[in-house]
Amino acid sequence: MPHHSKNLISGVYFGAFAGVGLALSSLGPVLLELAARTDASLATMGYLFVGRAAGYVLGSAVGGPAFDRYSGHPMLAAAMVGASIGTTLVSLCRSVPALLLCLSAQGLAMGFLDTGGNVLLLRLHDGEASAEPYMQAMHFSFALGAFASPLLIRHYHREAEEGSAAAAAAGGADAGSPADVSAANELLAPFCIFGAFNLLVALALVLVPAAPPPPAAAAAAAAAAAAESAAESSATPAAAAGGWLRRYLPADAAERRVLLLAAGMLFWYVGAEVSYGGYIFAYGVRHLGFSDPQSHLLTACFWGGLAAGRLLAVPVSTRMSSARLLAWLVSGCLAAAAVMEGDAAGEGELVWATTAIYGLCMGPIFPAVVSLASRYIEVTGGAASVFVLGSASGEMLVPLAVAQLFEHAGPASFAACILAVAALTAASLLVLQLAGRRTPKFATAAAAAAGGAGATTAVGAAAATTGAQLELVASERATAI
Repeated sequence: MPHHSKNLISGVYFGAFAGVGLALSSLGPVLLELAARTDASLATMGYLFVGRAAGYVLGSAVGGPAFDRYSGHPMLAAAMVGASIGTTLVSLCRSVPALLLCLSAQGLAMGFLDTGGNVLLLRLHDGEASAEPYMQAMHFSFALGAFASPLLIRHYHREAEEGSAAAAAAGGADAGSPADVSAANELLAPFCIFGAFNLLVALALVLVPAAPPPPAAAAAAAAAAAAESAAESSATPAAAAGGWLRRYLPADAAERRVLLLAAGMLFWYVGAEVSYGGYIFAYGVRHLGFSDPQSHLLTACFWGGLAAGRLLAVPVSTRMSSARLLAWLVSGCLAAAAVMEGDAAGEGELVWATTAIYGLCMGPIFPAVVSLASRYIEVTGGAASVFVLGSASGEMLVPLAVAQLFEHAGPASFAACILAVAALTAASLLVLQLAGRRTPKFATAAAAAAGGAGATTAVGAAAATTGAQLELVASERATAI
């Protein structure tokens, strides 16, 4: 495929992830308002994250095998339409069950998109020197959308406040007046904008060149899995479970261990990301005494830091191995969370700096984990489904636990939760790197790099450049250890 076509397709994938970011980060800044609309407690609103994550799990479980068998762009376009509908309807809901239904539909589409986007991007740039800069750029697009979302919500919130103030200054307004309607529907405009953006991306996915077909091995595995599904329907539950595991998990025990450990790290990472983005607004209002506009800016500060981290990671990822990059990033998250916890008893003087630094270090972690795992195992559609299952489970359970503690132990518990999850993420990275050294793919690549470096000494001056490149590969593998 021509290079300009690859760049065009990559750009559309970036737009799809920006749409996911707009939708994902929109819940946190409006959580207190939705709680007031539905007359629900913050602990009850925590179940909205569970509903959305449950949709994520289903979308990723269905999406993995589907992207190994069928054309990718029509499926991505359908998912973008689903995300558009679910996101727009959130602004119209007046009950918790209705919100759960809309957010579950949104999560279903987003899980499908997350799985398909990662798989198709890696497949598009297969055989190139490194797909990691493209991976970082795509996840930067997600963060850019997540950064824009609270700012747009803040803009329309301020417009509604100004309209209400003008009406009050004029001596009040009758129900149904423009100011009254503006205050009641202040969420409709930004959420409609989010939905319209996703529809535009869906149209672009239909118009760009077709996605690369799945590799022969992945297609054969998907066909075999489809053939097995009929037999599984009449098999015992244990046999059916074994067939499901074979469909998603590698046959090699070491590779299976790495896949599950990477999914476990993403569990903690995504749980922390969604919890911070979802509850930092409430933390600012209820614990630090910030106004709504200040808390909107604080939320945008986190997502802006996350976007900046992913942008910086694009050039850095070409000069630093995924393992070393992750070590720095996780250490930075741990340090920022520790400072925030230490400042939680005060008035939050450091919350702006710690929020920006935490977001900056959080930003590149997800794509870096996927890139690190790809050094140890083949990232197929089934593997990507396991990644998204892990991350969606984190999105489901960690924010729910944070919500319960926030409501029953007080808002100050938020900082302690973030510190605890950062420590668990650091421990997961250490175990993942130790396990990755035992996979066949890593051993084969390291042996090939070492053999190529040794062969350089027996080749003349014409092969010196090739030898230097092989030595560089060997040094990168050593760094990854």
